[in-house]
Amino acid sequence: MTETNKPTHRRRGGTTLIERVRERSPKRAARITEMAAVFSLEHQIHRAMEEANVSSNELAARLGADKAVVSRDLSGGLSRAKFQRIVRVADALDCDVVPLMLPRDTRKRKQQLVKAFAELGGAQPSKTGRTTKRLP
Repeated sequence: MTETNKPTHRRRGGTTLIERVRERSPKRAARITEMAAVFSLEHQIHRAMEEANVSSNELAARLGADKAVVSRDLSGGLSRAKFQRIVRVADALDCDVVPLMLPRDTRKRKQQLVKAFAELGGAQPSKTGRTTKRLP
């Protein structure tokens, strides 16, 4: 450690792409942060509540939970919740939770996402590898 209490060594591989983007372009960094927030459980639950026209009070009633517990959950508490709690909230909103582990390799990740989306009834991969919308 140096006198400023910072490690004298760099992490293996240096900085991450996100760190480099944040250093170069605060505007772009803010956009990345905003996009990542869209995938938070709380954001997804808020969106499902809006679509179902369900208030937090009604959600609490459906869960048989205290309003304060639901308020805590919607304000970041779900990040530490057990999976079963998340499933109960989704059930109360007539939604499914789809846990998905993805490979880090970009090409394989894309293939797996397309396959998962098709299995959920979204799109089907065509022979060219592009997706086509499945008609009802």
